[in-house]
Amino acid sequence: MLKWGTQNELNLKGFDVERARGDIAGIYVKIGFVEAISGVQGKKNYTFEDGQIFKDLASVFHYRLKILDDDGASSYSKVVTVTPTISSVRRTWGSIKAMFR
Repeated sequence: MLKWGTQNELNLKGFDVERARGDIAGIYVKIGFVEAISGVQGKKNYTFEDGQIFKDLASVFHYRLKILDDDGASSYSKVVTVTPTISSVRRTWGSIKAMFR
């Protein structure tokens, strides 16, 4: 679960959530989009759940946000490195579930 917040938003469209595997850091792939919360003043909090991470055998992941403005401009957040603990049962659950369909 990725969580972040903003203080002030001006002309913000939203956030592309990007992930890179630890063994090929620097090659980021867009894994989702979070639309900006409109009509609320002040601090805003956002979340994104990476539901695909358990299917990957990598042990380290790097995340960043591509911050998108309404005018087409963009910038990037700092990179956050995550080392999740994923059980072997969780990794194989999709395969087990598919066998019983």
